[in-house]
Parts: sequence; structure tokens; C-alpha cells
Amino acid sequence: MLRCMETASPATATETATTPTASDELSEQPGLDRAQRHNSCWSVNTVVEVGVLLVCGHPDRRVAELARVQHGMVSSRQLREIGLTSSMIESRKLSGWLLPMHRGVYAVGHLALSRFGEEVAALLAMKPSALLSYETAARLWGFHRDPEYSAIDVLVRGGGGRWDDGIRGSGTKLACRLERAYAKGLPVTTPEQTLIDLATRLTWTPRALERAVDEALETGLTTRSRLSAAATQSSHRAGAAEVRKLLAKRRPTTHTRSQAQEQFVGIIREAALPYPEINAEVCDFTFSFYWPELGLAVEVDDREWHSSKSAFAWDECYEEAILREHRLRLMRVTSEQMTHERLATTARIASQIGTLERGANELGALRF
Repeated sequence: MLRCMETASPATATETATTPTASDELSEQPGLDRAQRHNSCWSVNTVVEVGVLLVCGHPDRRVAELARVQHGMVSSRQLREIGLTSSMIESRKLSGWLLPMHRGVYAVGHLALSRFGEEVAALLAMKPSALLSYETAARLWGFHRDPEYSAIDVLVRGGGGRWDDGIRGSGTKLACRLERAYAKGLPVTTPEQTLIDLATRLTWTPRALERAVDEALETGLTTRSRLSAAATQSSHRAGAAEVRKLLAKRRPTTHTRSQAQEQFVGIIREAALPYPEINAEVCDFTFSFYWPELGLAVEVDDREWHSSKSAFAWDECYEEAILREHRLRLMRVTSEQMTHERLATTARIASQIGTLERGANELGALRF
């Protein structure tokens, strides 16, 4: 992650007239702008390369620049590569400039961490081969949004490493090399491996895994063929069997966009009703649920999404008028009804679907 390139030793007093100065040497380094060269003239003659970023200057300046590209974090190994000795590191710890996060990992200057500071700190505390995994990788990929903080999940080839507070480590003894991917610029397990790993967690319900798989497929993070191939290659893992079961079901996506939609999916599952399309485009509208074979649309309403009651009522009238022209039916249900009148709401939905399945064809919009 970090490489130090030492330039030629500074000139001695007797060589000053004929030997290039530190400023001259730095001006010849490619990729350095005028500000970098100017700020480097007074400092140690060292250029540090971090990815594509070249930084030179006093060791403390280089530490600060490195921390900037690593979300405020540095490791003791990196500090030594920059040029800080153990005593220099200790003095900066005592002064409060280096704040310990894990063993050998420090926040620089303050503990107001950036968005991914904790993830970077966990990676720096482990082996270089470590990858973010499980729930942490799922959050970075975007198909897990648990608002509650949990320990950072790190996967290390062959196990080992040091598990500090705030790091939930796992070791793998897979014969094959762990495939490395990057999400939000951080090394993580691939979307396929992440989904298989999540299936092994007892805290993940079958529905939670199903939703994560559908969201990964819908957003293009993976495909059915790639996920199936990954599950086959990891057939010895318990999670692979769960993923294969989900892929074997030929069904529309179950990726919901709100808690209210998730409640409705639960009602459909509990009543064993035909499964609808979710967030379907119908007559230039996007409805929460749609049964094309029945000509039935269900809109899960939340008045917080509308600017006012009048806007809410206008939406209802406009949508119903358009759907009536196309001989489609519209039902509306709210999250309050699903929460406080769940049985009655389920009965009404089941009754309407049963009526349409028997061939009844009364026009108009239906409401709860």
C-alpha cells in the first residue's frame, strides 16, 4: 500500500557547489507540482508513493498526507517506512497526534473519523491479504443497510491475525486464492462471495438473504450465471446451498424499496397468494405491486411521501382515471392498515384476487 523511495543523500558542505540540492532533485521528480516542490525544499529528501499520489516533505507532513488518502488512518508499519522511529511514534502518541485505534493502527490528529475510517483501521490491523466481508462488505456493495453499528467484518486467508475490539474476524482455509474486489475504494469480497457468506450467518433470515440476492441481481452487481458458478465452486459451504435454492426459484424480483412494501410482501407470503411484480411500470405509473394476468395494481401508500393531503388525493384521482381507461383495477393500502389491521387487510386482498381469478370483471378502483 505504501512505498518509500529515497533520493540521493543530501550534499555535504564541501559538495554544495557541484552537487544538486534537495530542491533540484525534487524538481526532477515526475508528478510533482510547484506547490509540492516548494513545500518540500526544507524537509527530508524523501518522496513517498501511495497509489498514484506522490508526497514529499517533513515526515509529519507525509504522515498527514497518507492519512488523508486512508480516511484518517495509518499503521505503525507505514510510519516506519516513512521514516519515523519507535521513539518518534511514541512521542507523537503522548502528544495526542497519533491516537490508537487498534494495535499498531492510529488515527492522525483527531477521532472525527471519515465515513470509512473504521473499515480502513480494521484492514490496517490485519494481514495485507485481509478483505472486508460479510455484513461490512454487503453495506459497501449496497445491498445491506442495517442502520445499527456492528463490528467490522474482516476475512483473512488461513485465519490468524489479531482480533481487536470492533473487529469481527474470520479465517478461511480455502485452497483457492480469495478473489479480491473493490467497493467504495476498499478491498472486499466479491458480491457473489459476500452473498454466500451471508447465508451462513444465523442472524440473516431467509427473507433477508432473498432480498439481498434480488437487489444484487437487479442493480447489476452480479448475474444469475456468475452467482450460480460461485455457489458451485463453494459447494462445500453451507451458504452455497441456500443461494442455489434461491436461484432455482423462477420468480419476479422481491427487491422492495420501503418497509411498507416489505410488510406487503409478508402478507402475500403468509396468505400464499400469487406473487406479483414489484415496482412495475403500468400506464406510465410505477405501482408497488402488479398482477398482469389479473389486471390488478396495488399501491402501498405513505402520506409522508406526498407534500400534502390534497396532493395525495389528486394523485389518487389521476391514477384511477388513467387505469379505468385501460380497464385495470387499483387497490390502495397503507402501512397503518397492514400494522394495525393485518388480518382484515389480508382478507380483503385475498378476496379481491380470488374474485378476479374467478373471472369477475367489475370496473373501477377499489379502496380500503
